[in-house]
Amino acid sequence: MNDDQRQLAPVRSAYVPHTPWGPWGGIFGSIAITAGAFAATMLCVAVLQKSGNRQAIAAQGWVAMLAFQGAMIVGALWLAGWYGGTRGRVLALAGTRPSMREMASILATFIVFVIPYTLAIYLWRFDVLVADNAPFASLMRSPDWPIYALIIAIGAPLSEELLFRGFMLPALAKSRIGFTGAALITTVLWMSLHFTYSIYGLIEIFMIGLILSWALWKTGSLWAPLAIHAINNGALAFAMKFQLLPWT
Repeated sequence: MNDDQRQLAPVRSAYVPHTPWGPWGGIFGSIAITAGAFAATMLCVAVLQKSGNRQAIAAQGWVAMLAFQGAMIVGALWLAGWYGGTRGRVLALAGTRPSMREMASILATFIVFVIPYTLAIYLWRFDVLVADNAPFASLMRSPDWPIYALIIAIGAPLSEELLFRGFMLPALAKSRIGFTGAALITTVLWMSLHFTYSIYGLIEIFMIGLILSWALWKTGSLWAPLAIHAINNGALAFAMKFQLLPWT
């Protein structure tokens, strides 16, 4: 194949869904995982409040978050192997890891699209940017900030990627809508998890979701969106803790 033929050759996805779950099973399974996570959260909060212990009640914020994220992780891992499939293969965690070159390319793409958008919102609607980040900035200023940093930088990426792009996306990608349709649907559903954000924040979340889906498509490995998601959240947590950005 000469250079011209290489340039005209279509770019092929490295991603192949290996899940035994069909599209409807993937949707209802994801709903069950989310419902179980909410139930686990409510149970933990109820137990802490009933205990009457002041320290326990004071800790219910981060305990609830850990319960929610932990239940999502356990649920995704459990259902991934429900039909006997290898969990690592079903969730695209097994096999070849993304190369440093691929990760650098994905990170550069993330920066090129997300940073200018954030800067535009900063210049146009600074108040919205402050409001969207205020709850997280408050967590990073609390005495329990190390726990919240782990929740934001590790717990959130791990739980959300396992559920949406690890478990749900491959089940939907096996249908007629293919990977593109599955990526759009899972990104919208992932965006809805951040319903407290402003419309501008939701647009940014949607953009990030598409980039994370593309990272999965490009590398064939969930480790890529996991890493990018963790880098983004970790950087934001760090910036909020040390007030490195005007809106933190």
